[in-house]
Amino acid sequence: MKAHLDPYYARAHAFAAAGPYRYAPETWSTSNCEPYPFENSGIETRIFHFGPSRTFLADAKAKLAFAPNITLITEATATELLTSPNCVSVTDICIKTFAGTSFRIKPKIVIIASGTIEATRLLLCSRQGNPAGLGNQNDLVGRFLIHHQAVRSGLLHLASPETL
Repeated sequence: MKAHLDPYYARAHAFAAAGPYRYAPETWSTSNCEPYPFENSGIETRIFHFGPSRTFLADAKAKLAFAPNITLITEATATELLTSPNCVSVTDICIKTFAGTSFRIKPKIVIIASGTIEATRLLLCSRQGNPAGLGNQNDLVGRFLIHHQAVRSGLLHLASPETL
């Protein structure tokens, strides 16, 4: 349930400097902007947040390096997820450093928190339990990739309400 995850999302927003954890359009309205300009028109108002990209570079690295419950591995990439025989849980993560050294880690919890293409790459490269890739038993991993377009927007005033 989303309500269960809300406190974690709020903490992640603060950590990523992505602004307040508010997505309801009415919380973003101002005195010169109506919150629902397209009410009952079939068009929905949605809010997206994007934090500064440097957050997960220098800022986050400094915060994570001193966290007692996190082991930070930098200048490396996950190359494969190894699973239990029934593919229910990840048992090992194969890592390769930029210098070419390979090693494995045994995680307690695995969260794939990379970009869409990198997450797809990792799942498709993880073929121990399924030759098509981890979670790809229906050949759908990566099929519906979509990029979030960053578009500056504003309020649309129509000359005639019948236009919609």
